[in-house]
Order: sequence, then C-alpha cells, then structure tokens
Amino acid sequence: EKFGAHPKTSLSLREYFLQWKEKPLYLKDWHFSRDYPDYDAYTTPPHFSDDWINEYWEKYHKETQDDYKFVYMGPKGSWTPFHADVYRFEVQYEYP
Repeated sequence: EKFGAHPKTSLSLREYFLQWKEKPLYLKDWHFSRDYPDYDAYTTPPHFSDDWINEYWEKYHKETQDDYKFVYMGPKGSWTPFHADVYRFEVQYEYP
C-alpha cells in the first residue's frame, strides 16, 4: 500500500478470471497491445483515433518498451479509488 492506495497484486489473466465472481478485483494498467502486438483486438473509430499521448511517447521515448495503452476492467462491484491519470487528468472509474 502506498500513498493511501489499495493493496496491489500481480496475477496471471487466468488467475484473475478464476476469481472474477468471488473476489471482484479491478484490473488496471494491463499493456495488452504491448504484450500481444500481433493480435488485432479492435479497430479504433476514426473520431477517436487522435492518440496524442502515445504519439508524444513514441516520438520522445522510443528506447523504452512502455506505452500509454492500457486495459481497465472489472466485474460488478469492483472499483478503483479517485486518482490522477498519466497527465494529471483526475477521474474515478466504477462499475455499477
């Protein structure tokens, strides 16, 4: 636990889904696109295709294997506390 955050743990995706109903954990910051670069999971609609965060990152931080392409998900009852995102956008995610 750090800075008042909830405890964090690392699980395989299989482990995460096995406890999907019993323990509603919130999955955040999964770099799906980086981990599976050849898997074409979706096509971004044109009006959402302006990705200025990753355009900046790819231009000035090519030496890293990181990106700002994350997957966030969780079953009903999972949540994440109020937090500031990568460029200090303040949001709260909650699934009803």
